[in-house]
Amino acid sequence: MPITAPEASREPEYEFDLGASEHRAATAHAATTRYRALLVTSALDPAARRLFELPDPVSPRGAERFRAVGHGLRLRCAPRW
Repeated sequence: MPITAPEASREPEYEFDLGASEHRAATAHAATTRYRALLVTSALDPAARRLFELPDPVSPRGAERFRAVGHGLRLRCAPRW
């Protein structure tokens, strides 16, 4: 989902969700370069389409490029009263 950049000179930013199984895989490979994310922009427009290979968001290299954007953890419990 594109986010409007506040300054005209900035590149647009994009958001994506990392599901639970993807997060587990990214965490398991954080010390290696085996896990990567692929971002496709303008997927329905062949002339504008771009493909980006992004680093593992959980790795030290990836941590420099990503930031969490207001989504919390989803928790489940079985309360015992």
